[in-house]
Amino acid sequence: MLASYPRQLPGQLRLGVVLVALLTVCVTILDAIGLALIVPLVEILVGLDGAATEISIIRWVETGFETLGFELSAGTLVSLILILQGARVIGIALQIWLSSMLGARYARRLRVDTYEALFKASWLHFTAQKSGELFNVLIPQSQSAGATIFAFTTVLASLFTTLIYFSGAILVSLHLSLVAAAYTGLGVVVLSGFLVLSHKIGKKITATVGEISIESTESFGGMKAIKAAALEQDTTRRFTNISNQLAHQRSLNGLNQGAMQATAEALFLIAMVLGLLFATRTLGLPVGGLLLFALLFIRMFQRVKGLQASLLEFFQLMPALKLVTDTRRLAISNSGRLSGADFNGIGAGMELSDVSFTYPGRSFGLKQISINVPSGSSVAIVGPSGAGKTTIIDLVVGLIDPDSGNIRVGEQLLVDVSLNSWRKNIAYVTQGTALFNDTIANNIALGH
Repeated sequence: MLASYPRQLPGQLRLGVVLVALLTVCVTILDAIGLALIVPLVEILVGLDGAATEISIIRWVETGFETLGFELSAGTLVSLILILQGARVIGIALQIWLSSMLGARYARRLRVDTYEALFKASWLHFTAQKSGELFNVLIPQSQSAGATIFAFTTVLASLFTTLIYFSGAILVSLHLSLVAAAYTGLGVVVLSGFLVLSHKIGKKITATVGEISIESTESFGGMKAIKAAALEQDTTRRFTNISNQLAHQRSLNGLNQGAMQATAEALFLIAMVLGLLFATRTLGLPVGGLLLFALLFIRMFQRVKGLQASLLEFFQLMPALKLVTDTRRLAISNSGRLSGADFNGIGAGMELSDVSFTYPGRSFGLKQISINVPSGSSVAIVGPSGAGKTTIIDLVVGLIDPDSGNIRVGEQLLVDVSLNSWRKNIAYVTQGTALFNDTIANNIALGH
């Protein structure tokens, strides 16, 4: 899932992820150098004999600064450490800002692309969707889907920083680093169960949030019928039950996160104790080396914990991304007819010739209907409910296409005409006219 995720991102966002990764590497290198300078500073302050200079990473840092003409006094070291850590803090702020911006842009891109795909979908596909589900996809789930990019960049940052700190630890003590790596690998295996559980809980939360959106949207839309039938209590009870499910699922997720955090802390304490014993009793590591390794290991363990937390969030958010992309992909695969010639006038009138239509999954519709409507005439289509009056109008508007037969508008077949060009010449007032949140004038002159 992690490996395939970047392929889902647009090109510009992939470039942004690369920039975040490079910024992370720079920030981590600055921090590692700053940590390495702490050891000679401590030796100067407490009057040690400089045994830490035998450690390659510290010797390289000291040699580099001496080459640049810096005297390794306490004041110089403190100044350099403050400068490096200041640059690191600025880099972290830029990293978080860039990741957040990428997440916001990704959410916007997903939301707009899905919205556009839904409007280009066929009328039959659109009417088969529940309005609550579409609202759920476009608002909360698109936001959660966009947040996956922040979680992913945090995962990358944690991986890169862990590797850099581990490389620094190897330069301090290869044997101790190998032991720490083996122990960390064991910890990752232990904590992986929490990630699997997080993904399962995330799928349930995504589904339940969708149910709440559907229930609330449909209830508000049908409020008149609900009140007229005294169904307020039943509707409220149904909404309460779904809300209780969501609360339970979020509580489980919190318990999972807490258990993972507690396990990680316990593993860290055990590692510190065992590492100190191994370093002093078996390896005989000098005090300066032990200090630097401890600092690097603390940083590394913090990043490993951050990696676990980011993975937890990433796997929890991925079901939302799948829901949004599946909705958009399904809408695209059911796109309506977009091409055709411009409509060139109604001419002598409009004619339906042996037109038949059946709704998917039903056994009724229209069968061999023929109607001739001369220009300038007024025609009333009269019949009982379900006779097909609305279906005829939907066919004329081009919302649906006939299974057989032809519809001619002027000298053109409707199937050959651009629907956009044709519909711009139609005034369509339904029996259940929708009122948009706008002025009366703009509702009357909709689109003009």
